Amino acid sequence: MRRKIGTKLSLTREPNGRRARAGKGPEPAPTHVKRLRDAALAGMQSEEWGSELGRLFLAGKIGPELYAAGRRWTACVARYRAALNAPPADPPAIPFERSATTAPPDPASEPGRRQAASDIAAVREMREAQVALHDAGALAERVVRSVCEQDQVPCGARELEALGHGLFALAQFWRMTRRSR
Repeated sequence: MRRKIGTKLSLTREPNGRRARAGKGPEPAPTHVKRLRDAALAGMQSEEWGSELGRLFLAGKIGPELYAAGRRWTACVARYRAALNAPPADPPAIPFERSATTAPPDPASEPGRRQAASDIAAVREMREAQVALHDAGALAERVVRSVCEQDQVPCGARELEALGHGLFALAQFWRMTRRSR
């Protein structure tokens, strides 16, 4: 039985004779990406891999100004929740051991007045930022809240664009941007 010999396309070869690999290499495996994200959460890699906002920044989907605005929004929400003495959005598991909790300072004392002033400033900042985000539109507000507060991935190009609009509105509100859209 004869083999049919056909013409092969011209291939580039390595010095040892093997076929050369095409492109810049394979995409990272999903398990590798998950390991990197877990390592970031443990503090072993850059912190941007630990959140969806950071992942979007590292992927080049949002710029540094928008990333900074998203981080500031996340911190603003955390201060607001602490000022209202509200539980965190993603509470940790309840420990079996009872821990000693300290009582808040007396409002009539100096530390109590400082704490009250800090809480009032956090509530005021959150309300002003909410107005700026509300002006960007309902979809932008929802997507910014879901990505920054609940660490969810924006679904599709429309939500990614709305995230950009919402974060840009916050960046303009906090005077973090140099350019206008």
